[in-house]
Amino acid sequence: MEWKDTGVVVHINHYNDNLMIVSCVTSKYGLCKGAVKNTKKIRGSISVGNIISMTWRGRLEDHLGKFAILSHESIYPFIYADQMRMVALMSLCDLFHISLAEKEPQKVLYNYLEDFLYSIKYSEKDWLKRLLFIELELLSHIGFGLDLTKCAVSGELENLKYISPKTGRAISESVGAPYKEKIFYLPEILKNFESDVYDDLFYALKVTKYFLEKNINIPESRNKLEQILQKEIDCLKL
Repeated sequence: MEWKDTGVVVHINHYNDNLMIVSCVTSKYGLCKGAVKNTKKIRGSISVGNIISMTWRGRLEDHLGKFAILSHESIYPFIYADQMRMVALMSLCDLFHISLAEKEPQKVLYNYLEDFLYSIKYSEKDWLKRLLFIELELLSHIGFGLDLTKCAVSGELENLKYISPKTGRAISESVGAPYKEKIFYLPEILKNFESDVYDDLFYALKVTKYFLEKNINIPESRNKLEQILQKEIDCLKL
């Protein structure tokens, strides 16, 4: 069996000096693994975050198979001096690797991931918003999407101010006020993605991390990203 596709490298397992087991999120086939041989010769093309064109060959579809790298586009040279973007790349790739089932087509999520890589490559202003949006999409994909359209208790559509940490559903101001110390407030950016309040964005990412952590093993790169963001917030307050 053989197929050709474009993908993003999300995980690498160095088996030995000349062999890697590479995981890619591909455009057509979702998360796939393959062995890559003679890695000393092509080491530059195999890095987490690289966008690659490849062929996969295996005797059967459920075999590990082998990747042949046809071409690659590297993101690293554009972001290596920016710790936040570097860690954000690692965090998102780790989350994709952990969250997705193998060989399930994920065209939409793949497109989001690729768009994010280009946004950090070209230092777009809203790349952190893209990260938040993708984490929300991953939550939906694993069956725990946030429902912020109406109050979970009263059904109100207006005055939504909190999020239940148990259900991920919105709670109105009047219902949630007595419990506000035990629940999340609803960041404006989760109601309006045009919001540019940095504190709000940081808090929203704390919320998505909390719900991701309830469902998957959060990678250390995601914890590190939160630490970097907290330092950034602290510096802005000085």
